[in-house]
Amino acid sequence: MTRLESIIKEINIVAGEKPKGWSVDSKGTYRANVGTYVIHEAYGAVGLHRMANESGAITEVIPLRAYRGAALKFNGFLNGLKDIICSYCDESKPESSRWHGRICDSCTKEMES
Repeated sequence: MTRLESIIKEINIVAGEKPKGWSVDSKGTYRANVGTYVIHEAYGAVGLHRMANESGAITEVIPLRAYRGAALKFNGFLNGLKDIICSYCDESKPESSRWHGRICDSCTKEMES
């Protein structure tokens, strides 16, 4: 696993998203995992995309740039995600917390019960 792949894996964990951009349904059809962050590579550069719908549309989060610049931007994005404040309990959560939108995992469990 490359450095960027490990950063993307951690971004998806912190954001509470699936680890892979695509999955196969029961009929064998590929579907994009909406909300999952994926690496975009083109022309010798890398960027960060987020899957926008099941058909594979994306939202560009970080535009294409050289590998080193991308690694710095990806780390900055990850650090920003770790500092999110839960909109339900108004507390900053540690990096190990899982997120469902803007609500932390502990508040989600509390709301479900």
